[in-house]
Amino acid sequence: MPLGLSKWKTFRHNFTATSVDDLALKIKDYLLEVKWIHISDVTGGYKLFTRSPQNLEAYFYIRNLGHTAGVFPNAYQTLTMNWESIDGTITGMDLEIAYNTIPDEEYVLITGKSQFALAKVGVSADVHGSSLIVSIPFIPTEISCGGKRPVQGLITQCWISMGDFESAGSPRKYLILGSGTFAPEDQVSYEALWETDLCVGGSHIGSLRMPTLTYAPYIFNGFNFPSDNIWATHDFFRIEPFLAWGTSNSDDPMIRGQLWDCMIFAKPFAMDYTIQMDGYNWYVYTDNYLYGVLAFIDIDGGTGDEGVLYPGTTTEGNKLAAFIYD
Repeated sequence: MPLGLSKWKTFRHNFTATSVDDLALKIKDYLLEVKWIHISDVTGGYKLFTRSPQNLEAYFYIRNLGHTAGVFPNAYQTLTMNWESIDGTITGMDLEIAYNTIPDEEYVLITGKSQFALAKVGVSADVHGSSLIVSIPFIPTEISCGGKRPVQGLITQCWISMGDFESAGSPRKYLILGSGTFAPEDQVSYEALWETDLCVGGSHIGSLRMPTLTYAPYIFNGFNFPSDNIWATHDFFRIEPFLAWGTSNSDDPMIRGQLWDCMIFAKPFAMDYTIQMDGYNWYVYTDNYLYGVLAFIDIDGGTGDEGVLYPGTTTEGNKLAAFIYD
């Protein structure tokens, strides 16, 4: 399977906002930098359009709908975001990010052509809304939906969303799953659309998850992480960011695709840490999860539309079973 690197600019932005409306404006402007399209202003915010490198398309809304979370004195305003199908018949779940009036509260936004991750810096989980990931993921050409495959241009819709609003889990704390139990890892708010099948919820058989292949919790060299994720050279294992889910809440989850421009590093790095590897920086999104962390490539793509690609097969060989998708 390929490592999903989208051949578009990938940016990381650290920023503050002066209001919920200012937060919406900054997210919208940062997405326009990586070729999301502003369709129109709508009540409370913006309607955007994006198309993945495989030509899967969707609308995306960023709006201040006047929602709040929590109760006084810990009450927050929230910014609401959601997907919508091109024909308008399928509306995605509301994802909420809290805005706090604390001065200089910092956000981090990692943007890509058909994907972004947003979080509050230094916050691993908050039921008021502190992190989310949305993506039109890469779908391997051999994966079909009722016989339809993206290479044929017949799959027209696929998206995933996950967040920590009103959830026991969080994408930053329990994103990468090594078990199928209904632990807090399975209680991240999420949805996954596969053509017209929308799987939404938390603790279900079909819950969205990111399998890490190995997950036996052994102590290795003084560190509490799986020794069978370590090469004999003491290099830690790197894995494609696979996405598995069921086409319904009762359907068995299976790997259907993967995120773009990121990898799983099988070592529990702290969130907001930067890993340097092969001349690139990788921003750690997930916080110290035992079975590995999700890290996004953190690069300026240079000029034009195409970004810098991570040369997986040329330098890593079998350590990273991946090739570049183009």
